[in-house]
Amino acid sequence: MRISPKKFRSLFADWFFIAAPDKLDGLKTEAAGHEFILNVASKPRDAGECDWSESLKTSEYKLECHIVRHQEPLCNLLGVDRLDRQLPVGLFRNSVSNANEVFPGKKGAIDIWGVDKGSTTLFLFELKKEGNKPLGIMSELFFYSFVLADAQARRFKFEKPNPEIEQTGKIAAYILAPEWHPLIDEEMLKLVNEACSGVGAKIGFGAIKIIPAKVQKYEIVLRVRQ
Repeated sequence: MRISPKKFRSLFADWFFIAAPDKLDGLKTEAAGHEFILNVASKPRDAGECDWSESLKTSEYKLECHIVRHQEPLCNLLGVDRLDRQLPVGLFRNSVSNANEVFPGKKGAIDIWGVDKGSTTLFLFELKKEGNKPLGIMSELFFYSFVLADAQARRFKFEKPNPEIEQTGKIAAYILAPEWHPLIDEEMLKLVNEACSGVGAKIGFGAIKIIPAKVQKYEIVLRVRQ
């Protein structure tokens, strides 16, 4: 299984194809006799003492810390029990070491994540600061979502047990930013969501706008529906 290309082709087989599939052999995650393991954080992530200031407009790290430290508005908006930051998504063959690295490496991580109060849905948030509007935010969300879906399905294992995530069975993945690329709109998100639903993937994509004047206020542009 080659995560992003194969998953994407399963959603849009009528127009997407892999021109040179042999070039992707390094990303294979199906091999007899091997386990595939997701790394975990070496120490708890500290949200720090980040309060609202101009620096939150220029530093995604400080913005991320601030949102997690002052998480009640976002949790209440979505019914999330608790938010945390920097969930590692490095995948390794058999054991976590540089020699066994598959993708994307030990530093690969989801910006913000949480689980709903019923422990059924895993929430993933890809965060961008004001002025940072890359189209690639969707490919990041897509990739991370399907990696964690494979962890939910026990195709990938965590380096250490993570029952908080392992007991969930759905994923709600959100863009979280003051603005994003103009090609990412409701029509495009609905297209991806309908494709996921069509193949039985329990993953939904949405977008939440951070109100720039006050970072603790949010507006749901498209809510995930599953």
